This record gives sequence, C-alpha cells and structure tokens, in this order.
Amino acid sequence: MNSDQKERARLAALHSYAVLDTRSEAAFDEIATMAAELCEVPIAVVSLVDEHRQWSKAAHGCPRGEVERGRSFCTHAIEFDDALIVRDAARDARFHDNAMVVGEPHIRFYAGQLLVDGQGHKLGSLCVIDRRPRELAASQLRTLRRLASHVIHLLELRRSSRELAACLQRVDDLGELVPMCGHCHSVRSEDERWQRIEHFLQDLNGARFTHGVCPTCMLQHYPAPAPAP
Repeated sequence: MNSDQKERARLAALHSYAVLDTRSEAAFDEIATMAAELCEVPIAVVSLVDEHRQWSKAAHGCPRGEVERGRSFCTHAIEFDDALIVRDAARDARFHDNAMVVGEPHIRFYAGQLLVDGQGHKLGSLCVIDRRPRELAASQLRTLRRLASHVIHLLELRRSSRELAACLQRVDDLGELVPMCGHCHSVRSEDERWQRIEHFLQDLNGARFTHGVCPTCMLQHYPAPAPAP
C-alpha cells in the first residue's frame, strides 16, 4: 500500500467514528486534564487530523479549535511510529518559525502520543504542551501512552453506541410486524428483497451466525441407532 492509499485508509477510519466537529464530552475532557496534570504542563489536547486540519476533541488550558495541517504539530506526530517529542520548538528546524511558536500559545515543549485504532490507523495524538523547554520522565511518557489508549477506547464506545442506536431505530421503523414467508421463513426487507432471516439480521445489525443442530432436531433427524440384537 503506497502513501496515498494509506492516507485514504487512515481518513476513512477517522471518519468512521463520526466524531469530527462534535461537541465537547466530559470523558474526553477528563483525559486531557489528567494528561496535563500528570505531565505537569499547562496545556493538553486530544487532537484528530483530517484532510486539511488538526481539530481538537478536547483541550485543557486552551480553547478547543482547529489548526490548518500546515501549522499542525500533530501532523508531524502521525508520521512517526512512536511519540513525537519536541524539547524546544524554538530550536527545532521544523517548528522554529511556526506561528504557534513565535506567537500564542508560544509553544516550546510538545509531546504527542499517537492515537492508533485497532487496524493501525493513526487518527491523531494526545499531546501535552509547555511554554518552556523541558522533557518528560519515562513514567510520564508511559502514562501518556495509557491515556491515549483510553481515548481510542472512548472513540470505539461512541461508534458502537451510534451503530446500536441506528440499529434500534431501523427496528423501530420496521414497526411491530416483520413480513416472513410462512413456508421457508424468509424475511422481506425494506427494499422488497426476500432473504434468509440470518441474512436479514446481518444486514440489519451486522450479526453473524454459525449453524448447529438443537437437541430436539438432533433427536428427530439424527436418532441414535438402535442397539444391535
């Protein structure tokens, strides 16, 4: 997979969470606050990087908002396979003339821990920021990594809840009666297709089935052979 294909897959994964431009949520805000306190910095941000910008789902010590990708520290972070550590942005050739370094919020120190989903897509970073050069202790980096994994867990929970709500809504839209053939037990879907009930449920909510034989049918169709005389 080339870089363009990887970026398209990454963006598709990000958009699957339907989290961009949503309102603040306490669970994400708490993680940003914990990151700032445990790393002893004034600013922490849960950042997601889409096609053109870095957008903050949660922020501590600064307003939530967005930054174009060209000025974004987190755009650099998702190019790495581990945390991006910038000990003094004013002395770093990548950032020394960045508007957020020469102006507000006057970033000097930045540490961004990747937000990586289960398929390995780098969605953004949980970053901590200081206005003075510094470093993080190994224990603080480990904590930042754990908190980043909790961000991914929250994103997964949001998506699962949304999918469940959509499934329940579809069931509600069907009404109380589901058309079923009285002979083969096929079910008629909303688009007038007749299909096996397990296929209908799989289309409805993603359920998957495995087949076996219940005890009653086992006795009826596969009776034990009679003992030899």
